[in-house]
Amino acid sequence: MIRHTFTISFDKQEHAVGVTQLTHFLYLFRGAYAVLAEGSVDEKEFVAEGPAAYLESARKRLKDVSMDFTIQDYFFKDLEESNLVIIHIKKDTYLEIMLAGTLFPLAMAASAAGADVDFQDLRCRFNSLAEAQKELIKAFGLNDRK
Repeated sequence: MIRHTFTISFDKQEHAVGVTQLTHFLYLFRGAYAVLAEGSVDEKEFVAEGPAAYLESARKRLKDVSMDFTIQDYFFKDLEESNLVIIHIKKDTYLEIMLAGTLFPLAMAASAAGADVDFQDLRCRFNSLAEAQKELIKAFGLNDRK
């Protein structure tokens, strides 16, 4: 499995970042990444077609995470060579996190969280951490669960 380094940035994250908020985002993002890492997609085809072609099926897979197998189970799941790792975190004018992982689940987790994905620069841009977090909560259907 080829590992890619992607930089995700939160363009409107001008203020200090709360530890709880960042941790919760990373928890949800890692959970989404693990769910989406289970499928196999041809990487060249994915890059050629772009995330929009796969977004609906990715969102369905996230919503279908059952109550028996929770986000926490996915968060701790051993993905072996597909594991998602943080390379670097930087906070200047905006928050930037450099991650390494498998292209499809990385780009699709970011897309499901509302990011603009740029394959040319290997970047994902979010408006803010709070918006990305809300989008992931919505993608998992957590607001719908009782």
